Amino acid sequence: MDDSPAGNIIIFACLITLSAYFSGTEISFASVNRIHMISKASKGNKGAERVLYILDNFDEALSVLLIGNNIVNIACATLATAVTAHLGAYWVTLSTVIATVIIFIFGEILPKCLARACNETFSEISSFVLIFLMKILKPLSAMFTFLTALVSKPFKNRTENQVTMTEEELTDIVEN
Repeated sequence: MDDSPAGNIIIFACLITLSAYFSGTEISFASVNRIHMISKASKGNKGAERVLYILDNFDEALSVLLIGNNIVNIACATLATAVTAHLGAYWVTLSTVIATVIIFIFGEILPKCLARACNETFSEISSFVLIFLMKILKPLSAMFTFLTALVSKPFKNRTENQVTMTEEELTDIVEN
């Protein structure tokens, strides 16, 4: 922790930016149109190729995004507490409430709204960093992916693997 207020604000802003990245990236990949990405990739779009790689490894990517988001959000709360701890319980409580509101608005809601509205662009831009993080955090994400599969196994739906698509997606496939 930096002892200067400006340094703490910069660290907090960086953590909020990372939270926004993880939250936005999560929703962009959850809502991106795979068929449209296949079409773009077939035309040589490297960003779309990266997006397809991530979609093909979505459980691992989701684990990495959730790990990253939790780490930075906990770090934000920890920083707010550490900065105000010497001031007393009232200031710790106030800083926690303020940090929570800031994280909620700027680290969760706004990035998710933006990423959903621009899911293709957002996913293509964020894909490079996400693939890098997937490689670095592979052992940790593999553990969480395994645990998720183990816990969700009794709840698997038999129709889960059925492919559904809209008329627009089918037309896009036929046209390309």
